[in-house]
Amino acid sequence: MSTSDAELLVAVTRGPVTESVHRGHIAVSDSQGRLLAYVGNPHFYTFARSTAKLLQAIPLLEAGGAERLSLTDAETAITCASHNGEPEHTQAAMSLLGKAGLGVSALDCGPQEPLLRREADRLKYEHVAAAPIHNNCSGKHAGMLALASLMQVSTHQYTHPDHPVQHKMLQTVSDMCGIPAERIELGVDGCGVPVFALPLAALAYGYARLGRRMTWRRSVRKLVGAL
Repeated sequence: MSTSDAELLVAVTRGPVTESVHRGHIAVSDSQGRLLAYVGNPHFYTFARSTAKLLQAIPLLEAGGAERLSLTDAETAITCASHNGEPEHTQAAMSLLGKAGLGVSALDCGPQEPLLRREADRLKYEHVAAAPIHNNCSGKHAGMLALASLMQVSTHQYTHPDHPVQHKMLQTVSDMCGIPAERIELGVDGCGVPVFALPLAALAYGYARLGRRMTWRRSVRKLVGAL
């Protein structure tokens, strides 16, 4: 992943002196996969990390999660993004787990202090240890566990690349971004699940498709409507 073709995007100045510069790549795609504009290298491979969470939530809804688990908008939304560990966030993740017949002990994302400082301070004041449910990725993990339950596959080692849930995640990213699964490189995200590296333009295409109402499947309409 060479950065030699990265272009200057931001320059931070202090008085007359440029203190720091930030280089990178930008790609703009339409929902037909046409590259409309770019800066740097639009085919630069990058890890999607939390950017992929919205795409990773799609298989849960395609499995009928909204109907079979009677998901609320809050429960759907918590699967789609990082959260601050606030009570409304942890409650939504716990509720989703409960509907799947699981508890917080099923989470493999590891404990993390809430990102919201006042909530982290409250736990310390009350001598409550931070838990996996406070992890900013617990919503995504709860969604993966709910999917495993609906697929009637093991909820153990659901973070492993060979688990059926992770196969679904990879195939969904491949389908939405229009890139063969074998061209997507895998790493390990900070929360323990596989993370996808793919060309920036392909990722832009996937989100352009999400943003075009005419192309939405029923499951994606439910997903976007919850945000």
